[in-house]
Amino acid sequence: MDGEGDHTEREFKFDVGLDFDLPDLGHLVGSTERLSDLTLRAVYFDTRGLRLWRRGVTLRHRSGEGPGDGFWTLKLPVADRGKTLDRTELAWAGTRYLVPADATRILRGLTREDPLDPVAELATARRRLVLHDRQERPLAELDDDIVTVIVGGERGHRFRQVELELASARPEAMDGILAALHRAGALPGGEQKLGTALRLAGRITDPPDPRILTKRSSIGDVVRAFIGNDLDRMLHYDYRLRLQPSDPSPQDIHQARVATRRLRSDLKLVGDRLEPKSLRHLLDELQWLAGKLGAVRDADVLACDHLPAGRETTELRKVSTDERRRAAQDLTEVMGGSRYLSLLDRLEVVSATPPFRRSRRRGGPDVAAVDVMPGLVRHRWATLRRAVRKAGQHPSDAQLHKIRIQAKQLRYSAELAGPILGKPARRMSDRAEAVQTVLGEHHDAVTAEQWLLRQAGMGSRMVAFSAGMLVAEERHRQRELERAWRHVWAELDHKRLVRSLH
Repeated sequence: MDGEGDHTEREFKFDVGLDFDLPDLGHLVGSTERLSDLTLRAVYFDTRGLRLWRRGVTLRHRSGEGPGDGFWTLKLPVADRGKTLDRTELAWAGTRYLVPADATRILRGLTREDPLDPVAELATARRRLVLHDRQERPLAELDDDIVTVIVGGERGHRFRQVELELASARPEAMDGILAALHRAGALPGGEQKLGTALRLAGRITDPPDPRILTKRSSIGDVVRAFIGNDLDRMLHYDYRLRLQPSDPSPQDIHQARVATRRLRSDLKLVGDRLEPKSLRHLLDELQWLAGKLGAVRDADVLACDHLPAGRETTELRKVSTDERRRAAQDLTEVMGGSRYLSLLDRLEVVSATPPFRRSRRRGGPDVAAVDVMPGLVRHRWATLRRAVRKAGQHPSDAQLHKIRIQAKQLRYSAELAGPILGKPARRMSDRAEAVQTVLGEHHDAVTAEQWLLRQAGMGSRMVAFSAGMLVAEERHRQRELERAWRHVWAELDHKRLVRSLH
């Protein structure tokens, strides 16, 4: 890397022995090009409790690639794309003695009040080979690294890794290369260098994952698992939202909001087993956060699905864009504030030691989940069914919105129960999601209509005319969805489906 910037790194990693012989790969590509060897020095930074590492994030300063004081590199995991290890990589030039301000800002939700200090220092002797296609375009770079641990493990310990970083090739184009490396003795799925160093130092191990639920899990296991997993999702999108705070990705906003709402729903599911005061505080804070995310999300849905591009909607789109910018600025201030960071701290504590209440009638956290979860899911199904019946044949928009929320809560509870109750829970989750989706589109149409009516009363004559045309479209969409939701509800409204939960 020879300058500041960011990109998505896609690579394969392999563990190899120090005596590994790299096979000849020239016959598998158009040509190969040997680059000059490098001697690299990398210092990795993390908190005392390795908060970055435990989230799959690495921050390092590395020198030896060019002139100057070296580069800082921050690597953030992205969604799983299959065979490769994919990470968003950001880089800044600078000395190792000053962490870049942008890196500190992006990592604030993970580190909070903990300082970033050196946790390992590695020296790497790197041999580089560029693979070209038959048109002499670069496909990938193969780096053969012999690493020496300087600080952070057994001093002087050496290990070797091979990395294949894609340039323009698709992962499947590397199948022949991967097969050749495997035949030569390279083991795919090698760990990141920092992980190997920390493992050598005994700072990380591989205990059984307590968040993997089975039919033998207790209700306490379920509570610890969902709080931990939902918090993981929140923190993953925390740093992604900080990448472009003035214009966060709509997908990241959506997923952060889903994670926040899901955690709130899961907590309410087992609320009678948790200490009331602590539960109420968490539910209130999560609702507050979901509202801040929702303000940005509503603007995204409006612009994407309800304001078609064209000259007649230019003014409306500008108003929507301005509202989104203000909502994003508000969210940025929230995420930098003590209230939000304290919520993350509290959730981290609660994920390790949930505040279970003592109850002789319901039993403690060691009660088998298979004896508890069916009743919890059935209760949510019954609550949803009562709401549908109460709404009658001509439900109001508010009633449909309430039904949508309850269908979503049923879906979340059934998904949570899936590893414990099996196919019946997964089937119920799928059908509840169908109801939630249709009624979610209806709610979006209602929200869009209300927004358009407000703009029609405040804007120019052109705005009023455009808004009026779009209001007619939204009302037509609502009528279609009001007819459609009954069909998906009929698939969920089966007592036999509920009885299968046992």
